[in-house]
Amino acid sequence: MTDGALDMGVAALRAYGDFLDAGAHQRPAEEGLQGKAVAARVLREVLGGEPHVLVSHPLMCALWKPAGWTVSVGADHLDIGASGYQVEEDQEQDNEAVGDTSKRMLERWLVEQHGLRHPVAGDESVQHGLLHRLDRGTSGIVACAMTYAGYFLGKLEFYLGRVKKCYICMCHGHTPPSSRLLDVPLKVVYEGRVKRSAASPDGVRAETEVHLVGHLVGPAGEALSLVEVRLRTGRLHQIRSHLSSQGFPLLGDVQYGGRSRPWCRRVFLHAGRFGLRPAE
Repeated sequence: MTDGALDMGVAALRAYGDFLDAGAHQRPAEEGLQGKAVAARVLREVLGGEPHVLVSHPLMCALWKPAGWTVSVGADHLDIGASGYQVEEDQEQDNEAVGDTSKRMLERWLVEQHGLRHPVAGDESVQHGLLHRLDRGTSGIVACAMTYAGYFLGKLEFYLGRVKKCYICMCHGHTPPSSRLLDVPLKVVYEGRVKRSAASPDGVRAETEVHLVGHLVGPAGEALSLVEVRLRTGRLHQIRSHLSSQGFPLLGDVQYGGRSRPWCRRVFLHAGRFGLRPAE
């Protein structure tokens, strides 16, 4: 894509988004979406806390998603970008029962908390402003548009592969001390009704940077590694599958060969850093 064509595309997306934003603020807001019962709020806090805004920008914001909250927005044609980057290695898969998650859906929280002030948050056709997904068991940063213009421009950044993502995870075993690039093709397979990724020569390109933070010893004397992971592509469960294929499954990730521990009953995976600069 030439710079001129990109500039024209950005201008068109911005103009269309501004048009939708102007129209949305002229419509009467729906009532009855603000606030929930105290019991529901307490339940959410017990199960991992409430989402909240970490950083705000006129076009979009960075949300904190606690572990246990689902991001169930649907896929669209921009999920796979020009660089082969999907919207997230962590596409939501309800592969394990964790009880009733209907009260812990991030899109529902957005409607309740921001739907009146930011109409895009109540619009299912644009995924409530959510620009990507995280697995239910993964905590961390989720980018969310606060306007229609922000949504379209944010999606463009994903499509162009210019979004930077960094995760922190703990895995079994002691990983090599030097940084390395895992370039292992991944293929989506089914085990019954469960969907997962597996290393396969006929899979799609998948690249993960792995940087050791430190070697650790667990309470039971087991070898563990704390690593920082950066995605160059984004495939289903890419981090989990790549590290497992190298013999270092994530702590708590039973689906990919890891083991849970009393002090860590979830997959030890956290989306710690996120970089997105929308074109103006």
